[in-house]
Amino acid sequence: MTESWLSRKRESLMIVASLIATMAFQAGTNPPGGLWQDNSPSKSISQVTQHDTIIADSPSVFDHLAGESIIACYNDKKFMYHIYLFCNTVGFVGSLSIILLLVTGLPFCRRFWMWILTVILWLTITAVTLTYVVAIWVAAPSKETRIVEDLLYFFISIWGGVMLVIAVLHTIRLVIKLFKWLGNFILGRIKRSCV
Repeated sequence: MTESWLSRKRESLMIVASLIATMAFQAGTNPPGGLWQDNSPSKSISQVTQHDTIIADSPSVFDHLAGESIIACYNDKKFMYHIYLFCNTVGFVGSLSIILLLVTGLPFCRRFWMWILTVILWLTITAVTLTYVVAIWVAAPSKETRIVEDLLYFFISIWGGVMLVIAVLHTIRLVIKLFKWLGNFILGRIKRSCV
């Protein structure tokens, strides 16, 4: 029975990790806001004319190359873009690690190793979730910032609550198993010392 459970768990981990790797790859190659399709020469502020339609609250005058992320060129969004890249990379590397560990044929026949892989997947899913949150935040128009903030705070609260419940339930389960093992260990020692 344990073998079939572990086999099902391995298959599930492989499928989920493959899907996350695909999503993270796509998110990495197609960031929110898209990529520049053309090259732009450097411009100084003095060279900007009325025809360039740069308005006063524009973040900066920038140059870019085709294929670069548009969001990364804006000074006020650069920090969020870095968070986006970090979370997406954690999700991508975590899912590839799970795939690699499962494909190598290492003996993941014990629940402990499957638990380790599950924790890695848990972190990977959280990273992908944060990637989504940052993408929505970065891509939101400035006039919709308040609504997006409210939705994201609500979403993060729900996600944090779900993660907390899962962590508490797993911790309780682990503590119960630890106490059972400790009780059996102590009873075994007492029985051996009485004989």
